[in-house]
This record gives sequence, C-alpha cells and structure tokens, in this order.
Amino acid sequence: MIVPANPIYKKGELEHIFSDSGAKAFVGHRDYLDEPVTVMESLPEMTIRIVEGKDAPPGFTRLSELFVDGGKPEAHPTDSDDPLAIIYTSGTTGLPKGAVLTHGNLMGDVLAVSGLRQSQPDDVVLCVLPLFHIYGQTHVLNLSIHTGLTMMMWTTSTPGK
Repeated sequence: MIVPANPIYKKGELEHIFSDSGAKAFVGHRDYLDEPVTVMESLPEMTIRIVEGKDAPPGFTRLSELFVDGGKPEAHPTDSDDPLAIIYTSGTTGLPKGAVLTHGNLMGDVLAVSGLRQSQPDDVVLCVLPLFHIYGQTHVLNLSIHTGLTMMMWTTSTPGK
C-alpha cells in the first residue's frame, strides 16, 4: 500500500502517520530527509529505505540502484477491492485519520474525471498540485497515467537553496 506524506511534515506528524499506517518502507528525496530520518531511528521495522538524489545517507538505497541494467519491477495482478493507498485527512478534529482507498476507488475517480477533460495524446499536464493529496493524485497523476499523457512536475524551491 502507498502512504503519501507531505514532504514538509515535522517529526510529530510523521510519527503518527508512519506508526498508524504500519509503514515498512520509505521512499523520498534527499533534500527532504531531515525529519523522516529522526522518526525512522525509532522504527526498526521500516527496513526498506530508498532515496532519490545525489547521495544516499547510511542505511538508504539510491533509487537509481534498484533497476540497473534495464531491470523493471514486476507487475502483480490486483482486484478492484484490494487496498492501494492510505490518504491521511488534515486532522481538523484531532489526529489525521487514514482513509484506505482501493484500486477500484481510485480507478472510479479516474474514470469519472476523464470524462470532464478534453486531452490530445501529445498534451503535457503541468502538475502544480501536491501528490500527497487525493486531488493531485486523481486529477493529475492517475489521470495522466490512465490517458497516457506526459506529466511535468512544477517546483518552486528546494530546501536549503
């Protein structure tokens, strides 16, 4: 299951999400590791730690090292009621709550939204929405994948730059 998290969350927010979801793996960018690393120190069960960026800190594997020599991940069949993601609420009435979404939930969203957008095969989708939020996932990421469109990520800054 995928558990997206805001890359600027602080220790307390990440502790809740990582422990509540039972996360066993972490995938993130080198520029956003300060807070997650402090949380992962107390989570020995989170043994898979993957990072994108120039250098990997101790205990992390660089993303580029996973599929060397043209290797590709294996596809696994799923059913529509199989869980795919846990999306956390904003926590306006207490701690954020994890909403479990299935493959069918997310595919239903994509099919509903795909009828609202007119696209051509060579269109490029500019992603300005956060992908840790369901709206960015459905309206940008998942819909672009479903319709075969190119998606360009928009970033405004990098921490420490």
